Amino acid sequence: MASNFKTTFGKDDFSALNQVIKYVFENIPEPQIEEQLMLACLAEISLQIEKKMLEFKTEYKLNLSAAQAIALRMLYHEYILIGFTKGNLVSSLDVKLLTVCNQIHKLYQ
Repeated sequence: MASNFKTTFGKDDFSALNQVIKYVFENIPEPQIEEQLMLACLAEISLQIEKKMLEFKTEYKLNLSAAQAIALRMLYHEYILIGFTKGNLVSSLDVKLLTVCNQIHKLYQ
């Protein structure tokens, strides 16, 4: 499998991503086994985001393992794209995650 996936986020999208991850944690009442794996990887991403945001920047680098990158892609496709936005609302985070998810798909297919 390929090496780590690297990308950058603006500060607002970085913060919004962390909020979405926390929202998903709080709103999956009894996660299935595959959701538990996704949540474990997302918890690692959330921790990485929180550590990086201790230092104020306008842009943040995110370095994800293969499992974390795939978990982020699952989050987007299973919760953001279908569950939250239902194709109606488009935010800068939606656009950024769509781009990131397409890059993840290309890297790990």
